[in-house]
Amino acid sequence: MDSESNLIRVARTNHRGFHRNISVLMGYGIVLEKRFGRIRLYMVNKDSPYYYKLKKIHSIWYFE
Repeated sequence: MDSESNLIRVARTNHRGFHRNISVLMGYGIVLEKRFGRIRLYMVNKDSPYYYKLKKIHSIWYFE
């Protein structure tokens, strides 16, 4: 789980770009959002059918 502001900083993007991309990922069920009042936390949904496919692409891309 990670906060919105930390993910924006790590991704080197702005709020608008972050929300545009995170909404697509949430639409596919890849990312889940937890709300605690005004705080939003995001986490990867390991039950998503896309999770292992993306993990494999990531490992190939970064030669891990």
